[in-house]
Amino acid sequence: MECRLDDVDSCTGRGNPAEHRTMSYVGDSIKFVSIGDGLHPELKVWALLPATMEWKKLHELSMATLWGLEGFKNAGLPENLPIHPILSTQQDGVLYLVLPAEEKVEEDIVVAVEEEDVAVTEQRYLFGLDVCNKRTLSSRHLPDSGYLLGFDMFRCLDERCLCPHAAPSTDENGARPIPATRKRKLPSSPSPP
Repeated sequence: MECRLDDVDSCTGRGNPAEHRTMSYVGDSIKFVSIGDGLHPELKVWALLPATMEWKKLHELSMATLWGLEGFKNAGLPENLPIHPILSTQQDGVLYLVLPAEEKVEEDIVVAVEEEDVAVTEQRYLFGLDVCNKRTLSSRHLPDSGYLLGFDMFRCLDERCLCPHAAPSTDENGARPIPATRKRKLPSSPSPP
């Protein structure tokens, strides 16, 4: 099977592959994720086989299947094309993806809202996906801002921040409060001499 890495998305003509693709060293192989946004959008995961130096497709998931997952529906996530995939280097088969709350239409093609067009009030979500078992692991509303920086993303991947759907107590943003035993005392101010 062939894994094509074109510079420009053939369907939309966009030249921003980082928005719909990622590559990382996971376990003992290099993995590649591609989110296609053609007529029947799919998420595909490939692995580079070291022995043959060929790509092998490991997983394929249509957006219809993703949107139909029980955890996806229960979390109330919008049925939009995910962007900015991140492969977990800790757990093989786990991806984190961003879901824009809105999509825009360009020349009869639905595409995710680009970062330059994101309104300050637009909601975005980060969710974890186990592609091996086809299940949603967790989800979280991302902070409202015009831009999503890499360190913001990873801060939200922290287990205190990205919580399971059935978390017993969460604040209005979906984050679990830090337990009282973990709160740090602030050092008292030094006394003036």
